[in-house]
Amino acid sequence: KSIGTSPTSTSSGFSKGFLGLAALVFAALLYNSDFFWQTLVPEGKGRSHLPADIEKRDAIVAAFKHSWTAYERDAMGDDNYHPISKTGTNLTDAGGIGYTVIDSLDTIQLMGLDSEYARARKWIANSLSFDRDGNFNTFEASLLALIRLDSD
Repeated sequence: KSIGTSPTSTSSGFSKGFLGLAALVFAALLYNSDFFWQTLVPEGKGRSHLPADIEKRDAIVAAFKHSWTAYERDAMGDDNYHPISKTGTNLTDAGGIGYTVIDSLDTIQLMGLDSEYARARKWIANSLSFDRDGNFNTFEASLLALIRLDSD
């Protein structure tokens, strides 16, 4: 038996935790309900709609395309890209595992860059390999790859 604990402290802690979780779920459901926005929120103070800034959106997409094109040209498949020297480097001397390609895939898709997406997917299908004799943080690498690749 641990010092300073009683048999009821565990169940009491569980009850408090459960009540806190229940309150959080209730608050989230209430926040997302029409009742909250139509009854409890004063007129004009509800959810705001932000219009799209098309000019900024297009500038961001163009900047990404510029960067991605340089990465594809100079370092496709490398883990990191250095735009000034126009070179890529990898996490180990054993070679890269395509961190940049995997990490960029969802952004490419969200931006609607279909040809870039197709080329990145082709690289993943044909060239991605985790068969490296290097010192990687395998948890981080596996998690990143599984989350990114599984979301497609």
